[in-house]
Amino acid sequence: MTSDLVAITPHPDVERLSNSELQEALKDADENLELFNKLPESDRDPILEPWLVQERRLILAELNRRNPGSDSFPHLRENNPAESFSGLLTWEQFLSTTPATREWTVHEMIPEIGLGVIQGRGKQGKSTFVIHLCRAVGAGKPFLGRETKQRPAVYLNHEMPDDYLQLLIRSAEVPANAFIFNRPEPILRLETIEAVISKVGSSNGLLVIDSFRGAFKLTGKAENLAGEAGVLLRQLQDLAIAKSWFVLLVHHGNRSSTEGTDSISGTGDWIAAPDVILTWSDLERPTRARSIWKVESLRAIPWQ
Repeated sequence: MTSDLVAITPHPDVERLSNSELQEALKDADENLELFNKLPESDRDPILEPWLVQERRLILAELNRRNPGSDSFPHLRENNPAESFSGLLTWEQFLSTTPATREWTVHEMIPEIGLGVIQGRGKQGKSTFVIHLCRAVGAGKPFLGRETKQRPAVYLNHEMPDDYLQLLIRSAEVPANAFIFNRPEPILRLETIEAVISKVGSSNGLLVIDSFRGAFKLTGKAENLAGEAGVLLRQLQDLAIAKSWFVLLVHHGNRSSTEGTDSISGTGDWIAAPDVILTWSDLERPTRARSIWKVESLRAIPWQ
């Protein structure tokens, strides 16, 4: 099946490649994916596809790190002297051009802009929660007793079957400002997320990806590696800030007995990158009525 694919061998550490070698590696990766997608579905190796996509992601991440367009690593740019930087501000200048208070889509739960994670153990209601969150945001109605601003709400489904999903959607009001995209592609790309946000055409909004594993299909231990999952989280954060949207990832917790952020599965970037972490905990299993929400986010604390 893979006889026509070129360079099906892992690249050495991408940081060691020259720019020209990275460009050649990216060309090979694009050709591999193009050839793979031309194969009949019955001939496609389900293990090879995530490998090819992840290989391309790593190459792109290194290229963007060195010569970014809109990424968050300007201090690592090549061929760009420090005197050409235009974003250096004094603290006073920064404060004079930045809103004095944080704007919320759902008061003190979901900011207008940024990256968030909702995490918890499997099959305990995370997807149900985010559907009702999207409903409240799309309709501009209170959510869990919190004031909510009306915004477009987009649900990218890589998790639930259609029959159960439609039951959830039908269970209450169906806002005109709520959207769904069922499995946009086998492995979700950042370009697709950006295109979806642009298609909605709003300056602010909520986009939910359910779930991170289902959408991006990182292979092996990639979810635990800062160089793979960590880079992807930072790219999602950059995209959310650039588009002035809030991106919420549904993520599974680990199987330990710990709660809160200590129970998040994967690299430490799962704690470091998000602006907000929502944790679902069952106090008494299987009594679902006693499930609670904990909101964990950074807040400004006066120096004492």
